[in-house]
Amino acid sequence: YEGEVNHCLKELVRIRLAQLHDCLYCQGVGSNPAKELGLPDAKVRSLDNYETDDRFSKRERVALRFAEDFYHDRHDFNSLRETFSDPEVVELAWLVALQDGSKKIVSKLNLESERCELPADEQAATLPGNDK
Repeated sequence: YEGEVNHCLKELVRIRLAQLHDCLYCQGVGSNPAKELGLPDAKVRSLDNYETDDRFSKRERVALRFAEDFYHDRHDFNSLRETFSDPEVVELAWLVALQDGSKKIVSKLNLESERCELPADEQAATLPGNDK
């Protein structure tokens, strides 16, 4: 996860895509480096409201909006280019394409992995911010 873009921002994007793909496993697998850098669980739990929640910066909103648009097959890079440097745009676009594309391929080929299907009793325990 090294690169130009802050690791916490990349983790927010990754988790948001997992939410959109309804992958509880991927939502629950947290990044230790992001936690060590101070990514609060409360912020992760607020991802559904990133557009209006004051905890999210402009850069985070732009990156998350790009990820959502990409998920819906809308590929507009203008807002990324207005907010991020060229190397950051490439890094975010690559991250989003890799995360979104891999889940779509797995789904379309009916290759759902056991890693993406937690037993029901483990689902709530693995979601970010759940202290159970």
